[in-house]
Amino acid sequence: MKMQENDKKKQLITGLVNILIGGSLIISSLYLRGTNLEDFIAGVMMGVGCGDLLVGAYVTARTFRK
Repeated sequence: MKMQENDKKKQLITGLVNILIGGSLIISSLYLRGTNLEDFIAGVMMGVGCGDLLVGAYVTARTFRK
């Protein structure tokens, strides 16, 4: 029983960290504009941030569902 509680806490922390990292990538990509290279990097950061945010939301929701 103790092991399941630790696993749930780990999954919850992992999900929340993913949400924070995804949000920070999205916000930082909004401020990185200018040249073509910066626009490309900002687009990649936006895509990775959105994906990370979705993964974090899924992991967090799955933790609460069980």
